[in-house]
This record gives sequence, structure tokens and C-alpha cells, in this order.
Amino acid sequence: MKIFQRLTWKSVQRQTVELLFDIIGSSLYSAGIYTFISGANFAPGGVGGLSIITNHFIPAIPIGLGFILINIPVIALTAKTLGKHFLLRSLKSMICFWLVTDYVFPLFPVYSGEPLLAALFGGLLCGIGLALVYSRNSSTGGTDFIIMSLRKKFPQFSIGNISMIIDGTIIVTGGIVFGSIDAVLYGVIVTIVSAFTVDMVMTGLGAKRMVIIITKKSQEIIEGIYHTIDRGVTSLDATGTYTGESRKMLLCTCSKREAFTVKKLINNIDDKAIVFFCTVEEAYGFGFKDLKS
Repeated sequence: MKIFQRLTWKSVQRQTVELLFDIIGSSLYSAGIYTFISGANFAPGGVGGLSIITNHFIPAIPIGLGFILINIPVIALTAKTLGKHFLLRSLKSMICFWLVTDYVFPLFPVYSGEPLLAALFGGLLCGIGLALVYSRNSSTGGTDFIIMSLRKKFPQFSIGNISMIIDGTIIVTGGIVFGSIDAVLYGVIVTIVSAFTVDMVMTGLGAKRMVIIITKKSQEIIEGIYHTIDRGVTSLDATGTYTGESRKMLLCTCSKREAFTVKKLINNIDDKAIVFFCTVEEAYGFGFKDLKS
């Protein structure tokens, strides 16, 4: 019974964190789309861009509602390929975006300054928001669903190429709708800034450091790492092909902050050790993220 209670409490905590990420991520994405981009007469890639175009032709359909309506046929087409669990997570993110876009941000002024600044800041906010949503294995739907479905059915296709074709078509359509080549250029800027920001934030959120240590004082370093940062270490036998000497090769995954502590620790114990610090984008398992998350 106690185990069941612990698992239930852990599940509640996980769901609460996911909901917070959805709300914050969707709010930032909405701020980019509604506050900065919608009033600048251009459309970025993705369903956000299609929602702006739809709202331009039919003002009675707000951007958030348009976002949901466009996603409905996309969900119907991709449900079997992507699975119910992922779709339910994504539906939660879409609803958050809809509510924030149509009922919260209209209470605040829309940016009406330079379109270039709107593109830059809109892309930045969209990128951060999407990264937070993606980090919880969710999505905002739309073109993400189409890209993932096509990728599963046609693994030989490049995700980048599929994305470029879909987003490019939407951006060019926005240029035609708003009657300006500048609209196309601003749409491209938003898409590039957003994609770059997503990569940067996702790497920063999940990134760890893999420390590879070749040393003759392995036991001292293992104990030092364990007592200093409470991390486990994997020990392997290694032989230098140049010197023929046998040493231990230690592997340890830790956070960026902990990596500085490990470096100082190794220097104090064995300043002749060979040390490599490698970036690990994500780490799963005991002591890190749950494989099921």
C-alpha cells in the first residue's frame, strides 16, 4: 500500500511539472505569435503561421481557436501513426496555447514597432516556449505531427528537408497574403531564430558532461567523486598502445556545475591524468531522468 502511495504521489508530481511546463511554454509561444508576430503583417512557418493567415482572412476566428481548428484534421490523420499517449500530451499543450492566446494576451497591448524586431523577439519567444513543451515529450501539434508521421513512414526522408518544405510553403503563402516580399523574409527570420533557440534551450535543459579519466590513481578519484558530488563511476581496464602501460579508464556523467568540481578534484589527486570532458545532450537512468519521462 505504501509503495502504491509513493508511486501515486510521484505520478502527481510528474503531472504537475508537465502541466507547469505546458502553461509556461505555451504562454511564451503565444507571446511570440500573438504579441509580436500577429501585428507585423507576416506569417512564420508552422500552424502558428497558418492561424495568423486564417485570422487575416476571417477575423471572426481568433488565432488560438484557428490553431485548434487547423490541428483537428492533422490529429485525425496522424493519430494511428503517433499513438494516443503522445497525442493526449500534445492536446494539453494545444489547449493551453488556445486559452492563453484568445483570453489572456488580448488583455495586453500588441507590439507595433519594427517588423524586424518583431521577427527576432517573436522567434526567440516561440523557440523558448516550444523547447519547454518538447522537453516534456509533448508538442504543439500541426506540422510537428505531419513531420513525425512522414518520418515514420518514410525514414529515408530528412526531417530538415520535410520541415523546410512545409514551413517554406506556409511562409511563401504568408508573403502572398500580405503582398510583400518582406513578409517572406521576416517569416524566414522567425523560423530560423525559433529553430536555433529550440536547439540551444533543449541542449541546455538536458545537457550533461561525460568525464573520461585515464589515471593510475583510480581508486582515490572514484572515492573523491563519490564523496564530493555523490556520483557513481564506471571503471575499465585500459592499455596505452604507445607506452604499453596499464591504467584505469573511468567514466562519470555529471552536471555542468559538477564538472568543474570533478576537474579540480582530479587535478589535486593526479595532475598527470588524461581527462576528457564531452557533452551529453540527455542522460537517462538512475540519478538522472526517468526513461519513461
